[in-house]
Amino acid sequence: LEAQLESVWEVRPEVLTFHFGLPKASVIEKAHSLGIAVGVTATSVEEAKQIVKQGADFVVVQGYEAGGHRGTFIADSKLPTCDLVKQVRDAIGDDVPIAAAGGIMNGADIRAVLDSGADAAWMGTAFLT
Repeated sequence: LEAQLESVWEVRPEVLTFHFGLPKASVIEKAHSLGIAVGVTATSVEEAKQIVKQGADFVVVQGYEAGGHRGTFIADSKLPTCDLVKQVRDAIGDDVPIAAAGGIMNGADIRAVLDSGADAAWMGTAFLT
């Protein structure tokens, strides 16, 4: 991972996200020192709490509807996206933004995740179909 991050540190994108696991605090600190916001995927409340504790700027809450591989690193809640967003919002409060991911295909889905407590919708598969 360290070698892969060297190009990120050189380019300095505005946002860096991690999908498979929680990066070390030193990685998040390095990103912050370069003005890069960090987001990490959570598939459970426990993971979201760890992400916030580690210092990430936002949490990508990924429900079970997500296509492809899910970014579980502690325990997968196997909850639908909207239900998981509600639980994570209750657990982490309003200070850390949430991007909801998983099964979001249209405007109605975006509205549903925003109404569940997400600050943004994270869409993937919708752009492949």
